[in-house]
Order: sequence, then structure tokens, then C-alpha cells
Amino acid sequence: MTTEPTIFVQIASYRDPECPWTIKDLFAKAEHPERVRVGICEQCFPDQDQNCLVETTDHIRVISVLPSESLGVCWARAKTQTLFQDEDYVLMIDSHMRFVQGWDSALIAELARCTSPKSFLSAYPASYKPPDHLEQNPRPVVLRAKPFTAAGDIRFEGETLADPLPEKPLRGAFLAAGFIFAPGRFVREVPYDPHLYFDHEEVTIAARAYTHGWDVFSPPGAFVYHYYYEPHKGETRALHWSDHRDWGKFQLASRARYNYLLAGIVPKEHPASLLEIDKYGLGTVRTIEEFEKFTGVDFKEKIVSERALTAGFVEGIIRHRPPGERFLKVGDVMPSLKEKEFEEERCFFCVMPSAFNVYVQEFSELYDAKREEFQSLGCRLVFIAPVPDICTALGIASKVHDTPFSYLLDARRKIIGLYNNRNAGNHIHDLLRAARGQ
Repeated sequence: MTTEPTIFVQIASYRDPECPWTIKDLFAKAEHPERVRVGICEQCFPDQDQNCLVETTDHIRVISVLPSESLGVCWARAKTQTLFQDEDYVLMIDSHMRFVQGWDSALIAELARCTSPKSFLSAYPASYKPPDHLEQNPRPVVLRAKPFTAAGDIRFEGETLADPLPEKPLRGAFLAAGFIFAPGRFVREVPYDPHLYFDHEEVTIAARAYTHGWDVFSPPGAFVYHYYYEPHKGETRALHWSDHRDWGKFQLASRARYNYLLAGIVPKEHPASLLEIDKYGLGTVRTIEEFEKFTGVDFKEKIVSERALTAGFVEGIIRHRPPGERFLKVGDVMPSLKEKEFEEERCFFCVMPSAFNVYVQEFSELYDAKREEFQSLGCRLVFIAPVPDICTALGIASKVHDTPFSYLLDARRKIIGLYNNRNAGNHIHDLLRAARGQ
């Protein structure tokens, strides 16, 4: 019997050949592998996905279901929590991950440095490429909100911090479902909601955790690495919505549930979206109104304030941005520039640091491949600006932050969207979705 605190690692794996390697790596890199317990919801076709299967052992608990029976990632994550046996800590991750040496002890020590009585760690992890090419010298990331989509959903993005790096975990507002480390009682107090689908997962858990009295912190170092697939480079994997043509029904019911929980909108359709709503509802320690005030997000009116867009809820965030940098926000009017070509139509104004030469090249190539589609939607990219003069004209420091970003402007130069991403393929994908009004 181990005398070390136990850790329950929960993984929902959907036909993922990386999953067995994730399991192997987490045990190999743990300082005390004997204290680690893994719970997996394995969604595989046994005759097609042999390289995705994981064997049950004394330390690995497996629930196996056919992909055709799966109801999505949140449903699968909830399944994994039925395997929880009151371990001291829980680590919630995706099925395509790698780890630093001694990750188990390091995470426990890092969590102990958080300043709230009910704390947990979460952030977008650093990246890796199979088999084990880890991102070198990853920098800390904090999460901030993006504008609501036309459908009323809200997504988040990571801001990579600049020097000086934080010396301790930073309290935030939002979380990344692919990396959550918490005391084990988090599973009992904020159990995963199986009735959500995908787009509403992270914001709903964040709100439920907050109203149950939990505070999320972004760690100043990397402990886990995530495989960010790049379809434009031929990297593919099975996805629930690719295998289920009727996935839209899950999405609609999930959206109705999210709007009920966070905006108080009683669904006129999809009555099943309120199943077990009390079990997976908000807490009573703090209110949803307090969460809105803290985050700067109005869920009923679908308004994302500057506080939410710029992670203003992170105390001292300005210290970890280049001197003088600020963000233009949604609703602002872009300062007057000499270029006439973006005065007559919607457009994306893209700002990229000069250090991102490879990123700019890849971004430009991907945009060129989609140029006609962008233009057919009445929205085009009009400028890639890695030059200090443009940044100065925008009121942003000439030494901009690591993450390239884009403003969506209407014909009068009013900012109606703000998007950024460390991955050029995802960046272009987000811009195309915005152009479509999604």
C-alpha cells in the first residue's frame, strides 16, 4: 500500500491511438506511479480500433462502449467519474497527452501554492507532437473570453505571458477541460454533466465550480503537454461529430441547457435538456451574478466586456504583458489608417509580431487557399502587420505579445470580433467561422 496521496486520472478516449501512449507516459513519468489510478471511458470499435485499446489492470479501470452508443465527450467524461474511488486528487485530461518528469509530485506542490481554500489548476497545456516531441520552453498561459458567436455560445483563448513570468499560480476565471487538477472532492461537488455536448462544456463547468466556491488558477509552469491536431497538415483523428450525422441534436439540447443554467432562459424546445438539472446545477456559495461580475461576461445579453476579453480578472496581468500594450475591444472603432481598401466592407485586420515569420508564412498560405471563400462571404483579410508603425497606430505597444490576433471590422471600421490563436490553422478556422457568422 502506498503512503503517498493518491491521484485519480480521468480520461475520455474516442477512437484515439494516442491513448495507450498517454497511459504509458503518465506512469513512466510519475515520481510515485504506485499512487496513480486511471479511469478511462474507452469509445472504440474492437475490430477496427485495436491500436486504441487499453488493458484493465490494478491501476487502470476501463469502461468500454461502442462509438455508436456514445453521447459525446461530456457524457464520456461523466462515465469516467463513476470509476472514481475517493482518491485524494483528480487529474482530468484528454487522451492525447504527455507529461513532465515527476508530474504527480509537481502538481500536488503547485496546487498547495494556490491562495484560495478551494483551489484547482487549469490552463491550455503546452503542445507535443507524437511520439514525444515536446514544445521547448513553453510559457505560461492564462485564459480569456472571446466574443459570443451568432448562436450565443462563448469560447476562450489562451494568452501567452511575457517576461517577467509569474512566480506563483495566477487566479483566473475560466478553465480548459483538457487539463484540470483538483482535490478529489471536486468530483463530488462539481460532477461532470453528461447532458452537455462540446461547445458549452468549459464555460458551464467554470460557472458551476465558481458558484460552488472553487477558484481556478493558471500555473506558471508546464506539467502536461497536449497534441493539437493540425488537419491542414494531414493530421486526422476520429471525432464524435464526424461519426454521428445527427450530432446537431446533441448540440441543440446542450445549448438549451447552458442557456438555462447561465442565463435563466427556460427552453421552449428540447425539454430533455433539463434532465438532472439539480444534480448538475449551480452551487449556492456564490451566485451566477457574482460570476458575471467577476468575469465581465453577461450571459443573458450575450455581451463580453473588455475585462473578459483581456483577462482583466487576473490580478497583476499587466505586469506580464509588454510595456504599454493594450487591447482594442469589441465596440471600439479602429483608428484611422491610410489604407482605403477596408472602408467599404467587412474585413479582418490581422496583427502579427515580426518574430512570427514562419507563422505569418503559414497563415498567409492557408488564407490564400481560402481567399475566394472569404471574399464570397463579403469578408477578407486586408493586412498582415508585423511592423511597429501599425501597432503604434492601433495604440498597442510596438513589441506586441506572442499571440497573433485579428480584429473583425464592419464597413465603418467598428470592431465586432477579436480572435487569436497560437496555431495558424486554428486561427484561420476561427476567422472563417466568424465570416460565416457562426
